[in-house]
Amino acid sequence: MTQTLTRERILEKARAVFARYGFRKTSLNDIVRDLGVTKTAIYHHFPGGKSEIIDAVLAAEEGQILEAMRRAIGAEEDPAMQLRQALLAKIAHLRTLREVLEVSGEVGEEVSCLYESHERRFKEQERALFEEILREGQEAGIFRDTPREQLARGIQSAAQDVISSMVFSDDAAGIEANLDQLLDVLFFGIIRRVEPGS
Repeated sequence: MTQTLTRERILEKARAVFARYGFRKTSLNDIVRDLGVTKTAIYHHFPGGKSEIIDAVLAAEEGQILEAMRRAIGAEEDPAMQLRQALLAKIAHLRTLREVLEVSGEVGEEVSCLYESHERRFKEQERALFEEILREGQEAGIFRDTPREQLARGIQSAAQDVISSMVFSDDAAGIEANLDQLLDVLFFGIIRRVEPGS
């Protein structure tokens, strides 16, 4: 019994092939071979070919990451914990994706580079999520009254390299400790505050 060719089925196979060979090395023929169809069938669903498929795969992954972050936020009341859980959910999703697809460090670096060139949409949605947490925290008097977009951009910038290293780290147990260390610096800075009269 043959399966009906759908966009979802193409994306599922393409995702696995991209993880195996990388975006650059994968050809449309590799995707077609795994699906057992012709290129024409692929172009019917993705007229833009490989580049359109890459965009669709990345958009689907971004959507899943954002959804995982939103679920994590919904489980917490405290805005500081919401931020922590959102970042942990992002790391967990990316680590699971890496493990399930058996993405090597080399392909992972390529994926990171590709994400950087396609990341505006994801960054905007992630920033809006952080701004929502920050608004709640500012209203509760937990976070200082600094423009939320500025704070959200700072969080994204500070977390980017740390999260990338955590996704490919073999030290799964140290992830939360490393994230907590990052959040400690974000929340409290590195300057030791001396109370007057001390």
